[in-house]
Amino acid sequence: MYAQRLSEAGWKVNACDRDDLYESLREEYADNERINIVPNGHFVSRASDYILYSVEAASIEKVVSTYGPSTKLGAIVGGQTSCKAPEIAAFEKYLPEDVEIVSCHSLHGPKVDPEGQPLVSRRRKALQKLRSYYHASDQFLFIFRLRSMII
Repeated sequence: MYAQRLSEAGWKVNACDRDDLYESLREEYADNERINIVPNGHFVSRASDYILYSVEAASIEKVVSTYGPSTKLGAIVGGQTSCKAPEIAAFEKYLPEDVEIVSCHSLHGPKVDPEGQPLVSRRRKALQKLRSYYHASDQFLFIFRLRSMII
């Protein structure tokens, strides 16, 4: 859902899902030049300036422990699990020290159109030496403001 919205706003998006969905996602987004479907989270993590983990809270530690160490230098990482404590704990445990954590919660379910729905954002960890990268997050959040979302 957010990959589509961000691509419509002009962003280039690297995205992945479970292995069994890879081929169907490639077909689904084949005509969208702004969405690059990749085989797994290692490809997303290495190439992306902003990484959003959209997984179930029960799976967040396993997913972050697998793909988190591949995170690009200076990237901004967020998640939108419904339970923030396990998400933040996984980020702090498995992500490299040189990344920023800016988490969010959409306050609605995955099948709800995000247009006009509230979005809560919280900067957990931002390194001063990488302060310029935080502006990318500001731009990301600005897109949602344009979409009538509350930040």
